[in-house]
Amino acid sequence: MIKVVNLEKSFDDLHVLKNINYNFKKGKTTVIIGSSGSGKSTLLRCINMLEKPDSGEIFLEDELIDYSKNIKEVRQKIGMVFQSFNLFSNMTVLNNVTYGLKVVKKESIASSNKIALELLEKVGILDKKDNYPSTLSGGQQQRVAIARSLAMNPDVILFDEPTSALDPEMVSEVLEVMKSLTNIGLTNIIVSHEMGFAKEVADEIIYMDDGKIIEHNDALTFFNNPSTKRAQEFLQKIL
Repeated sequence: MIKVVNLEKSFDDLHVLKNINYNFKKGKTTVIIGSSGSGKSTLLRCINMLEKPDSGEIFLEDELIDYSKNIKEVRQKIGMVFQSFNLFSNMTVLNNVTYGLKVVKKESIASSNKIALELLEKVGILDKKDNYPSTLSGGQQQRVAIARSLAMNPDVILFDEPTSALDPEMVSEVLEVMKSLTNIGLTNIIVSHEMGFAKEVADEIIYMDDGKIIEHNDALTFFNNPSTKRAQEFLQKIL
């Protein structure tokens, strides 16, 4: 679904991504784990071209993602859910979800509302459709953000540590929504520190350290029998 080839990214003197190569499989859920600063979020942002790679190539279903040519079309196919929700504070929940449908996809108001209401019900927040983001809890705002991403009917959704900004009691409600998305054929790429969640939903685990992919495997094998010493040490610290 997404092929990353020889990807490199630096910020000034900080070399963040070092020769990243990986094929993300269609319809599968890949969870990227690793210590803070290992390059996980930067990899996601490069896939969606929120950060322009210094070198290397990224393909979406065999089509090269070109920052200067087809990025608008690509971003309609690759949704993203951020750590900090990024909702429009001056719009209701319903309007946050319908905005992209009306502005980008040119859907009618009636069609946009129908899609949005169905998705808000799916993520369990339909009763808040007329509220503004400031009146919602963090978990509720993140569920709105997920619905907004789903509204564009993407082929891939990128989740950048979607629970890291939440209070502990709100984490489970967002993870439950995310679990439901792993069974509907979407390609999910998730950066997360939630190891229990990763064990449960991941088809594949990527472990990153110092800007490199150190190890990747199916979730059962990775957590039960990591093959590299660095992955073993990482799991010993967090499990």
